[in-house]
Amino acid sequence: MELGVRAEQTIADGNTPGTTETVKSNYVDLFPNVQLTNTIDDDNQLILSYGRRITRPKWEDLNPLLTYVDQYTYQIGNPYLKPFYSNAIDLTHTFKGKFSTHLTASFVNGFVQTVFIQNDQTKVITLKKINLGNRYNYGIIFTDPVSFTNWYNVDFNLSLLYQRFTGSSLGGNLDSASPDVLLNVLQHIKLPYNFKAEVSAQYESPTTYGILRYQQNMLLNAGISKSILNKRINIGFTVDDIFNSNKEIFYSNYQNLNIRGNQKIAFRLFQFNFSYAFGSQSVKATRKRSTGAEEEQGRAAGMN
Repeated sequence: MELGVRAEQTIADGNTPGTTETVKSNYVDLFPNVQLTNTIDDDNQLILSYGRRITRPKWEDLNPLLTYVDQYTYQIGNPYLKPFYSNAIDLTHTFKGKFSTHLTASFVNGFVQTVFIQNDQTKVITLKKINLGNRYNYGIIFTDPVSFTNWYNVDFNLSLLYQRFTGSSLGGNLDSASPDVLLNVLQHIKLPYNFKAEVSAQYESPTTYGILRYQQNMLLNAGISKSILNKRINIGFTVDDIFNSNKEIFYSNYQNLNIRGNQKIAFRLFQFNFSYAFGSQSVKATRKRSTGAEEEQGRAAGMN
């Protein structure tokens, strides 16, 4: 059994130059963590865990100044944006130290998402993050590495989730839900003459995320590499998003807007890699010491 609790006080004081608007907040939160481990036998282990976390808004999410995207689209921060809190419980069964099954459930209070606010007179749309409401997430996750031969093995990761979003804000009610299926397959292939290849595929089913409904998304990456001169030189070539299919197609029917969008965040990418290891390869690795400061810095930045 492992038990822990963390207490954090947050003090914020913001003001906009040239105005009388000030936003202050001062609050204390407790974040417990619990983990129960039961080693049933040499092949089976159960782990039950619970944790509470906070995600704070970033500076650009709070800055109330307008950013002009184009003539009809603006973006603005929300100085009254609050952090959101997540409570998650997970039951994990591990078989032979490799095959894992997770039963997971999480609840997010104060779920944050960017909404589209339209002025019906000017037709200008303003993008702004708000605390929409609550998010519920339940599911089962399978992680299975399978070795078919001594030259071909595959890592499978399958998530079967169900999400629901509820809330009421800015005069708009939110109550949306959908399943969410995610499949990741990573293939490792040993080729003749010490070549190695990797092929990864990702798939996500149509799903709902807050006020947005997404179509299915697919992605395929591949790469080949070879080490020479006693593994001192490594040469590789990779292609990300081979079919240039990684894009987010969505629609939203919320308040007075019916929007359809097609976002392309990244494009097909070709990379050639070359690395050479200098010096002795028998030097012992430096022991890494962790003081916990890295995790605290992440929390302070609003990442945890």
